[in-house]
Amino acid sequence: MRKKIALAPDITLPRLEEAARGVLTAKQRNRLRAMRLALEGNHTAAEIAADIGISRAQLFAWTRLTLEQLLHPQHGGGRAPRLTDEVQRELSGRFRNGDSPAEIQHWLNSPPLRINIKSYGVSYYIGKLRLSPDTKAQKTTVG
Repeated sequence: MRKKIALAPDITLPRLEEAARGVLTAKQRNRLRAMRLALEGNHTAAEIAADIGISRAQLFAWTRLTLEQLLHPQHGGGRAPRLTDEVQRELSGRFRNGDSPAEIQHWLNSPPLRINIKSYGVSYYIGKLRLSPDTKAQKTTVG
Protein backbone atom coordinates (compact mmCIF):
# COMPACT_ATOMS: atom_id res chain seq x y z
CA MET A 1 0.00 0.00 0.00
CA ARG A 2 1.31 3.42 -0.95
CA LYS A 3 1.95 6.00 1.74
CA LYS A 4 -0.62 8.79 1.68
CA ILE A 5 0.81 12.23 0.93
CA ALA A 6 -0.39 14.81 3.45
CA LEU A 7 -1.92 17.92 1.89
CA ALA A 8 -3.15 21.23 3.26
CA PRO A 9 -6.65 20.76 4.76
CA ASP A 10 -8.36 23.01 2.21
CA ILE A 11 -7.24 20.90 -0.74
CA THR A 12 -10.09 18.60 -1.65
CA LEU A 13 -11.11 17.03 -4.94
CA PRO A 14 -14.20 19.26 -5.39
CA ARG A 15 -12.14 22.42 -4.72
CA LEU A 16 -9.42 21.28 -7.17
CA GLU A 17 -12.02 20.59 -9.86
CA GLU A 18 -13.61 24.01 -9.26
CA ALA A 19 -10.22 25.74 -9.48
CA ALA A 20 -9.35 23.82 -12.65
CA ARG A 21 -12.39 25.32 -14.41
CA GLY A 22 -10.85 28.79 -14.19
CA VAL A 23 -8.33 30.41 -16.48
CA LEU A 24 -5.01 28.85 -15.53
CA THR A 25 -1.39 29.14 -16.50
CA ALA A 26 0.66 26.05 -17.24
CA LYS A 27 2.27 26.32 -13.79
CA GLN A 28 -1.11 26.47 -12.08
CA ARG A 29 -2.38 23.46 -14.07
CA ASN A 30 0.73 21.46 -13.08
CA ARG A 31 0.27 22.31 -9.41
CA LEU A 32 -3.40 21.30 -9.44
CA ARG A 33 -2.61 18.11 -11.32
CA ALA A 34 0.05 17.18 -8.78
CA MET A 35 -2.40 17.73 -5.91
CA ARG A 36 -5.09 15.69 -7.67
CA LEU A 37 -2.67 12.79 -8.17
CA ALA A 38 -1.64 13.04 -4.51
CA LEU A 39 -5.29 13.00 -3.40
CA GLU A 40 -6.03 9.90 -5.49
CA GLY A 41 -3.37 8.03 -3.51
CA ASN A 42 -2.38 5.73 -6.38
CA HIS A 43 1.06 7.25 -6.96
CA THR A 44 4.22 7.75 -4.97
CA ALA A 45 5.71 11.19 -4.50
CA ALA A 46 8.53 10.23 -6.87
CA GLU A 47 6.05 9.15 -9.56
CA ILE A 48 4.02 12.36 -9.25
CA ALA A 49 7.14 14.53 -9.32
CA ALA A 50 8.50 12.74 -12.38
CA ASP A 51 5.13 12.99 -14.15
CA ILE A 52 4.87 16.74 -13.51
CA GLY A 53 8.57 17.37 -14.17
CA ILE A 54 9.58 18.64 -10.73
CA SER A 55 11.69 17.34 -7.86
CA ARG A 56 10.22 15.45 -4.92
CA ALA A 57 11.33 18.33 -2.69
CA GLN A 58 9.29 20.77 -4.79
CA LEU A 59 6.27 18.47 -4.63
CA PHE A 60 6.47 18.36 -0.84
CA ALA A 61 6.87 22.14 -0.74
CA TRP A 62 3.64 22.43 -2.74
CA THR A 63 1.80 20.03 -0.40
CA ARG A 64 2.35 22.48 2.49
CA LEU A 65 0.59 25.31 0.61
CA THR A 66 -3.09 26.17 0.67
CA LEU A 67 -5.04 26.14 -2.58
CA GLU A 68 -4.89 29.94 -2.75
CA GLN A 69 -1.10 29.88 -2.30
CA LEU A 70 -0.75 27.22 -5.00
CA LEU A 71 -2.71 29.29 -7.49
CA HIS A 72 -1.33 32.70 -6.56
CA PRO A 73 2.17 32.46 -5.07
CA GLN A 74 3.34 35.64 -3.35
CA HIS A 75 6.97 35.50 -4.39
CA GLY A 76 8.65 33.32 -6.94
CA GLY A 77 11.88 33.05 -5.00
CA GLY A 78 15.16 34.77 -5.40
CA ARG A 79 16.43 37.99 -3.96
CA ALA A 80 13.99 40.78 -3.16
CA PRO A 81 14.30 43.77 -5.49
CA ARG A 82 16.74 46.46 -4.35
CA LEU A 83 14.39 49.18 -5.53
CA THR A 84 10.84 49.26 -4.22
CA ASP A 85 7.96 49.83 -6.63
CA GLU A 86 7.73 53.43 -5.41
CA VAL A 87 11.43 54.09 -6.08
CA GLN A 88 11.15 52.43 -9.51
CA ARG A 89 8.24 54.75 -10.38
CA GLU A 90 10.29 57.75 -9.25
CA LEU A 91 13.30 56.53 -11.28
CA SER A 92 11.06 56.21 -14.32
CA GLY A 93 9.71 59.73 -13.83
CA ARG A 94 13.18 61.19 -13.37
CA PHE A 95 14.43 59.48 -16.54
CA ARG A 96 11.43 60.67 -18.54
CA ASN A 97 12.00 64.19 -17.24
CA GLY A 98 15.52 64.19 -18.64
CA ASP A 99 17.76 63.03 -15.77
CA SER A 100 20.82 61.16 -16.98
CA PRO A 101 21.70 57.72 -15.57
CA ALA A 102 24.54 59.40 -13.63
CA GLU A 103 22.07 61.84 -12.05
CA ILE A 104 19.73 58.98 -11.18
CA GLN A 105 22.63 57.05 -9.65
CA HIS A 106 23.56 60.06 -7.53
CA TRP A 107 19.93 60.42 -6.37
CA LEU A 108 19.73 56.70 -5.44
CA ASN A 109 23.05 56.77 -3.57
CA SER A 110 22.28 59.98 -1.64
CA PRO A 111 20.28 60.34 1.59
CA PRO A 112 17.57 59.42 2.36
CA LEU A 113 17.68 56.41 -0.02
CA ARG A 114 21.36 55.40 0.22
CA ILE A 115 20.84 52.35 -2.00
CA ASN A 116 24.50 52.14 -3.08
CA ILE A 117 23.86 51.23 -6.69
CA LYS A 118 26.45 51.18 -9.46
CA SER A 119 26.00 52.70 -12.93
CA TYR A 120 25.30 49.28 -14.47
CA GLY A 121 22.56 48.80 -11.83
CA VAL A 122 20.89 52.02 -12.99
CA SER A 123 21.20 50.79 -16.60
CA TYR A 124 19.62 47.49 -15.55
CA TYR A 125 16.57 49.24 -14.08
CA ILE A 126 16.25 51.58 -17.07
CA GLY A 127 16.08 48.48 -19.27
CA LYS A 128 13.82 46.59 -16.86
CA LEU A 129 11.37 49.47 -16.81
CA ARG A 130 11.50 49.52 -20.63
CA LEU A 131 12.71 53.10 -20.72
CA SER A 132 14.48 54.19 -23.85
CA PRO A 133 16.14 57.41 -24.98
CA ASP A 134 12.92 58.07 -26.96
CA THR A 135 10.93 58.35 -23.70
CA LYS A 136 13.46 60.75 -22.21
CA ALA A 137 12.72 64.46 -22.28
CA GLN A 138 15.50 66.74 -23.40
CA LYS A 139 16.83 69.02 -20.68
CA THR A 140 17.03 72.61 -21.69
CA THR A 141 19.84 74.74 -20.42
CA VAL A 142 19.61 78.43 -19.95
CA GLY A 143 22.77 79.97 -21.30
